[in-house]
Amino acid sequence: MLTKTTYCILFLCLSVGQLLGQYEISKINFDLAKPDEVNAVIRKDEGVFNINDFTSATFTQHYVATIFNKKADFLAEIVEYYDGLSSVKIEEARVYDAFGKEIYKLKKSDIVDQSSISGFSVYEDSRIKYLDISQNRYPYTIEYVIEKTYEHTFHLPSWSVYVDEAIAVESSEFTMSAPSGLEPRVYQTNIDDEVFSRKEADGKVTLHWSFENMPALEEMYYGMERMEKLPTITTSPSKFEFDGYRGDFSTWDDFAGWIEKLNADRNDIGEELKGKLNSLVADAPNDREKIRRIYNYLQENTRYVSIQLGIGGYQPFKASVVDEMGYGDCKALSYFTKAMLSTVGIESKYTLVSAGRNPRPIIEDFPQSNFNHAILCVPNKGDTVWLECTSQTNPFGYLGTFTGDRDVFLIDNGKGKIVRTPNYDETDNLEKNEISIALETDGNARATVKTTLGALVHEKNNLNFIVHKGETEKKQWMLSNAGFSNFDMLSYSIERNKDDLPQIELTGEYLLKKYAQVSGKRVFFELNPKAGKYSPVSKPDSLSSGNYFEIKTGFTRIDSVSITFPESYRFEYAPESQSISTQFGEFETEISQEEGRLTFVRRLVFKTGKYDAEDYAAYLLFVGMINKNENPKVVLNKVTEE
Repeated sequence: MLTKTTYCILFLCLSVGQLLGQYEISKINFDLAKPDEVNAVIRKDEGVFNINDFTSATFTQHYVATIFNKKADFLAEIVEYYDGLSSVKIEEARVYDAFGKEIYKLKKSDIVDQSSISGFSVYEDSRIKYLDISQNRYPYTIEYVIEKTYEHTFHLPSWSVYVDEAIAVESSEFTMSAPSGLEPRVYQTNIDDEVFSRKEADGKVTLHWSFENMPALEEMYYGMERMEKLPTITTSPSKFEFDGYRGDFSTWDDFAGWIEKLNADRNDIGEELKGKLNSLVADAPNDREKIRRIYNYLQENTRYVSIQLGIGGYQPFKASVVDEMGYGDCKALSYFTKAMLSTVGIESKYTLVSAGRNPRPIIEDFPQSNFNHAILCVPNKGDTVWLECTSQTNPFGYLGTFTGDRDVFLIDNGKGKIVRTPNYDETDNLEKNEISIALETDGNARATVKTTLGALVHEKNNLNFIVHKGETEKKQWMLSNAGFSNFDMLSYSIERNKDDLPQIELTGEYLLKKYAQVSGKRVFFELNPKAGKYSPVSKPDSLSSGNYFEIKTGFTRIDSVSITFPESYRFEYAPESQSISTQFGEFETEISQEEGRLTFVRRLVFKTGKYDAEDYAAYLLFVGMINKNENPKVVLNKVTEE
């Protein structure tokens, strides 16, 4: 085991050799990063992006990091994607031990170069180069140089000083250069003036940022929180060209016009399908029902595939192709749905979105393409319907965690609008458990659990997908999520309702082994087998906009537990009912006793919302009281017959 003093001695003599100008690593600043407090130190992260003209750009990165433990081994995994309009080279890669001795030098045969085509893709030219230079003895230092070339200027790199929590940064530099007429647009947050410089000479603009001695983060941030709390550099082209299509990012309307140019003449619905669609909605009582029937037709007659081939990553198939082939990507299926709705007289809006759990933020006054998905917005005279057109199982109008509750880019007749998709709050996100437990004298029990999961909660551990799978997958999900530690599952069922706001109904019957602890005449057991521990949301940071903290996903959870036990037992101890009400939510329990039975009802609500930072201590107290009272214990005592 290396001590802290030993580390200092080791790094005094640490040197990484002769790569690129005899670069040497100096002594680590242990005031910045103590090895027992951080996972790694990024010694040098230098990126240079050069725009040559409309259709040519290069990016080089020189990276050096000292890794203290396996939590930071991911830094030694070099993963670079490329496609038909880009290429990548891993120019150099070396590894040094704690004494600065070179223990690895790149061999080209070590680089894995393979297709990254997904299992649901039919058109994709995406590839990946991968190199793993991680070691199993710590500390060690990695150094590599990569170079990427691009045959377009549509995507420009952004720069993040931090890559993860518990990683300090000694030096991070980013440089961009371009002809004056193609100077990239920049949006930066939490960056001091002295960090940035701009120079213009001989018709060329150079932008440069330099950061030094950045202490490690206790917590990593994503999406908008990253921009609010960390130094970030976001870039976007002014004018660009992508696979022969020139465009402009000066305004959101300019970008919308480029997308509409790509989508022109894509809505060629054939006469046979037109007749079928008009017949399908002929007796619909209103437009919402027409939209529903068109969406059902889409789900029953198409499937999703990925298209990532040049401009095909942004331009949809024609509607006639989707109709003929029965498949398409998010763009094609959304535009096909748009064309079908237009056929029956309903207007809809093609919409781009950053999908997933950590969406890239849209900056209202900084147009850029941060999108990886397309959906459809149907205004429907104020009764707006949002359609996820890639899903064969989504309820009508439901977006869920994938695309819900975020800013999106709606394209409306050559204009670009930033709008918000629906969110689901504590009134929608419901979990309700009805639990009946029959306790035996030996501590074993039989239990029946009926559970209702609504809205975002029905996505728990991918249940929204499992419900459409076979019995093997369903049974495994029920076993993994039963909530009991030692049990046999006797029967189960999983059913989803047909409502627009989804709900899944679960029923399980169980034999619980040693549910209660028997000690002499006493029996001990916990009241709520579905109890959980709740972690507080992130502490507000002084850099955050408005200085607030946020409960992003509110929910309501109600557990009703009825426990019966043999008549020979009496209550020795049962907890009292609790009631807590705050601005953040509510927590209440109700406990009732009668001979041979105990009933426990717990209702918990966390309210979606943003709260003042000064209230964070009160919020922590609320969470702590919940965890303390979430799963009370009961003691029974056996009555001795005289």
